[in-house]
Amino acid sequence: MMTYIYKALLLAVTLVALHSCYEDKGNYSYGEINEVYIDTVGVDMIFALDQFDTLSIIPDISFTLKDVDESELEFKWVMYSDAWSKDESYAEELSTEKNLKVQITQEPDDDAYAVVLYVTNKQNNTVSQVKYNVSILPSVVSGLMVLHTDGNGQSDLDYIATTNAVPTLDKQKWLHNVYSAMNGSKIIGEPDFVSTVRVNRSVIDYVYVVTDQQFLQLSGTNFELQHQDLELYKQDQEFVIPQYVGHGPDCHYVTLMINNGQVQNINNQASQAWDVQFSRPLSPSSNLGGELDLAPYVYFSDNCSATTVGQAGVMYDQLNKRFVRLEFSFWEEASIIGFPDQTSIKFDVNNIGKDLIFFEKGYRGHGFAVFTDGTSRELYRADFNKTNPLYDENGEPYENEAVHNLAVNSYDLSALPEIYDAEFYACGPLGNFFLYASDRNIYTYSYAASKKVATLINDAFPDGEEITSMKIYNTDWFYPLDDVNATLLYVATWNGSEGKLYEFKINRASGRLNNKEEIDGIVNPNAPTNVFTGFGKIVDMSVKLEGLD
Repeated sequence: MMTYIYKALLLAVTLVALHSCYEDKGNYSYGEINEVYIDTVGVDMIFALDQFDTLSIIPDISFTLKDVDESELEFKWVMYSDAWSKDESYAEELSTEKNLKVQITQEPDDDAYAVVLYVTNKQNNTVSQVKYNVSILPSVVSGLMVLHTDGNGQSDLDYIATTNAVPTLDKQKWLHNVYSAMNGSKIIGEPDFVSTVRVNRSVIDYVYVVTDQQFLQLSGTNFELQHQDLELYKQDQEFVIPQYVGHGPDCHYVTLMINNGQVQNINNQASQAWDVQFSRPLSPSSNLGGELDLAPYVYFSDNCSATTVGQAGVMYDQLNKRFVRLEFSFWEEASIIGFPDQTSIKFDVNNIGKDLIFFEKGYRGHGFAVFTDGTSRELYRADFNKTNPLYDENGEPYENEAVHNLAVNSYDLSALPEIYDAEFYACGPLGNFFLYASDRNIYTYSYAASKKVATLINDAFPDGEEITSMKIYNTDWFYPLDDVNATLLYVATWNGSEGKLYEFKINRASGRLNNKEEIDGIVNPNAPTNVFTGFGKIVDMSVKLEGLD
């Protein structure tokens, strides 16, 4: 018995001794390894930034024994959601540089992201790591989409929101080249136009971009490419580059595209799946007869239902030189129809007889169109918000005399300065004015004044700069921005090597420039409030509204 106890004690002592030796050997080896150490004392480890902002981190690298040249180190930055259901297997590599400086394109999320730095000492293959916590906030609110080209067959988008355009912002947002940042490549082709479609409390929030080679639909929240080219058509057809895409403030479930002079429709009253594909070209009704060749403009009514104005959009038929309309309908492929016979002596919307230069909704919801007969310039004004017989309580139509007199007035522009050189136009939604611009000068025309004259409103742009685009900041159906609706004018210029974007404040009743800020002790109403530089040539702009979710 004693022998057994003695042997057991001897075994226990031997095991303890061996274990101590093992521990000593481990400690001794540890002291000889030159490990990388990332110092986090007094360093920011938690970041909160907007999507598309730049995340910058400069790590403090140390070593347990002696410094190692940076060429002997490998760096890898990765990022993944820090939600409980995610781990490093979902990681996306951000950089292999020591110092991280990268634009964050990942989606905003209630859960934070983990950004992890791995540093490897190639001399002994030891690895050290550190994790940073990054919260991403939504960056895209209301603002302006800017489409520009590098002149070499490639295009891109910028998103800009100033504190003038969105007063709730505490600083301006300018997201450079958001398309290529999000999608990894430029847009192919020379740009034609950009437009936006936003429907309150729905999933519809799109940006459409058209170049001479591509037709793209992007997410309106992060500009990720969703569909392109023939994916946006319901049926096979020869691909034609669209000339116009848009929707209305009230009839916003209808998105219309003018494509090769024909109109195609997405009617999300008819398709509850929130369709993204455009219908076949819509046909004219029998009372119109023949073919249509529609100009690339659409007027959308303020009230869109079968019991009010009863129409989804008004267009101009260039072939037959008349206005036509798409009747409000739950059918996606409703017919294009004409207007009731007109009694007005001012002009007849069914028989204009002139070529359309420009068409847009303006003051009091009226349609404003610039026409020419080859020698003159005229501005026509029509009330397209009363374009259908209304219906009684039994659903029967009754005669509404107002629809036989849609013409409001016409104005001869021929004597206005530089009107024959005008390339850009805009209607004031809240005032009796109409803007037009030549390559260097912008004029406001007060069509309701007793003396109908056009007034030059801008100071001269720097030598060599020519206007390439002009847009009033029109937010007329988005009530959170009512106070700034039509108070800003955006003008793009090009000097042969650089594009610029000027933001001006304007008086929304007169269209005159209206900067009230002092610059070097002087108040110059014509001075821009912001100037953005470094673009390619800006071809088009579109007001983007955030919507109400």
